[in-house]
Amino acid sequence: MLPILRILPAGGVLLAILILVLALSPPDGARARLAMVTGRGVLADRDRQSEVRQYLIHAALTRADELNRLRDLPHSPVRAEVAPPNRSVQRPR
Repeated sequence: MLPILRILPAGGVLLAILILVLALSPPDGARARLAMVTGRGVLADRDRQSEVRQYLIHAALTRADELNRLRDLPHSPVRAEVAPPNRSVQRPR
C-alpha cells in the first residue's frame, strides 16, 4: 500500500506537467500564426488581407494631416482670469 501512496501524487504531478506542455505547444501550428498578427486596430494577418497595408498608410497620413493642422494653429498665450481679491472674513465678537 505504501508504493501506491507514492505513485499517485507523483503520477498526478507528471500528468499536470504533461497537460501543461501539451497546452503550450498545440500541434496545429496556431502559435506560429499568432506571431504574424498585428496589434494595431483589428487583429489581421498582413499576408492574408492585402488592404491592411493601405489602411495603415491611410491612418498614418490622416494622423500626419491632423498634426499639421495642430501645428498651423495660432500661438496665442493662455489668458488667465484675474482672481478677485480675498476678503478677510471677520468673526463676530
